[in-house]
Amino acid sequence: EAWRGTSFGAPRAEYASAPEILNRRLGEYSPLPLAIAGDTTSNVLWRLRNGGFPDKTIRSGSRSVTSPPFVVLLIGTNDLSLSVRDVENGGVETGCASDADVAALFKSGVPSASAGIIACVEELVKLCPDSRIVVLGITPRGERVYNRVSYLQPSVWSGAIDATNANVERALENGKRGVSSSFRGSRRYRNVVFQPCSEPFLVRDLAGGGKRVD
Repeated sequence: EAWRGTSFGAPRAEYASAPEILNRRLGEYSPLPLAIAGDTTSNVLWRLRNGGFPDKTIRSGSRSVTSPPFVVLLIGTNDLSLSVRDVENGGVETGCASDADVAALFKSGVPSASAGIIACVEELVKLCPDSRIVVLGITPRGERVYNRVSYLQPSVWSGAIDATNANVERALENGKRGVSSSFRGSRRYRNVVFQPCSEPFLVRDLAGGGKRVD
């Protein structure tokens, strides 16, 4: 949603320049940001299934198609957040992440986020079969430590983010080859690409860690 200059529908000063940057970089594609701050895969799925995706016919050469040239999907980080919301003695309750948070992330967060992202891809393939669908990997995120945010990496989220991205990339690649998987992959993923995008957000140190920078 920040690409519209807003968060939860309200203008935000730190995002004020985002629409101009988007238009300058990608204006030739007439980009249309559809995200809402706080979105989970379930939110996106509901909108995709209930008229939240533009339905318009465009000309492509001598034929009419209903698919935009490109669709970019970045979703999943808030699914991971949901998995630790009610962890007893976890970071939400105490202000500092715990082993229980990490366990919850891998037990429920990673499977939920992975399946949700693939479900969103499935809906997009139905809605715009001629589009090139670019699935962006979940980006690094900081963590709150006693009401202060630290952007040092790795964070409590890093392992779960890496696992989710690996699951999604593997499912999409299996789908392109028609390999059976828990996500019921099919060759319909031939127009779908997975793009990791963590590194541009990180400044690495000599020990292999680093810091997230925006």
